[in-house]
Amino acid sequence: MVIQLAKSQQLHSEFYPSKSQIPLCDFILIHGFASSAKDFSQVAPLLAETGNVYAVDLPGFGKSIHPPENSYYSLNYINESILRLIRQEIRHPLVLLGYSMGGRVAAHFTLANPDVASLTVLESATPGIEALDEREIRVQSDELIIEILQKQGITNFVQFWESQQIFSTQSKLLDLIKDTVRLQRLECNPESLILALRNLGQGVLPSIWDDIHKISTPVLLITGELDTKYSKIASLMQQRMNLAQHVIVKSAGHNVHLEKPADFATFVNNFVKINSN
Repeated sequence: MVIQLAKSQQLHSEFYPSKSQIPLCDFILIHGFASSAKDFSQVAPLLAETGNVYAVDLPGFGKSIHPPENSYYSLNYINESILRLIRQEIRHPLVLLGYSMGGRVAAHFTLANPDVASLTVLESATPGIEALDEREIRVQSDELIIEILQKQGITNFVQFWESQQIFSTQSKLLDLIKDTVRLQRLECNPESLILALRNLGQGVLPSIWDDIHKISTPVLLITGELDTKYSKIASLMQQRMNLAQHVIVKSAGHNVHLEKPADFATFVNNFVKINSN
């Protein structure tokens, strides 16, 4: 499925029709950095037990357009793209689900558009970095990644990206799944990755820690048991939010929907059912 945004600009999404005769919701899934809608290929059919699923390729990723202009990677443009998808396709209560970078996008979207999503699911996500000095350190760290992309190419970047401790739990996945994930990363456009880092990186996006209490819709925070950093972040988020619950999935790392798709889908589907009554 291709959503036409403007002249020559397109947003692609993978559609999984609901297996239920009466869908409880429509999901929009937003992937993380160096990934695409394909990252949800295992969990999307399980979520389709509850509602229609639209797994989106953000601008510059997957089958969406890969424009060289900086503006197409801005949060404003992405928010407009999601709103266009909602206006064209969504017919049931919206559940907005974002993973990692996609979780930051989803959190900002929900805050900026309080009456659009009925429910929000944030997987291994953060509202940003509060301290200015830590934000600068993160920007410098991202610039080192950009340097790898510019000087060493996508293959060396993927080797670096997969070597990070946060992804170490993925080494236990089946070889077929690991190979599929690696191919998704290798298919990324280096220039698009650079533009995404410079527009959506944790050091670039404004922190919304002081604003997340304003989110008025129920929020499900999902983290993996083995991802202690983001589990702590989610615990702090829950304390600041009014309608948030936090679940920790056993034996899972940062990418819960990839490592434990059945458990992930069970938590999300139950969250939808409980809040649909």
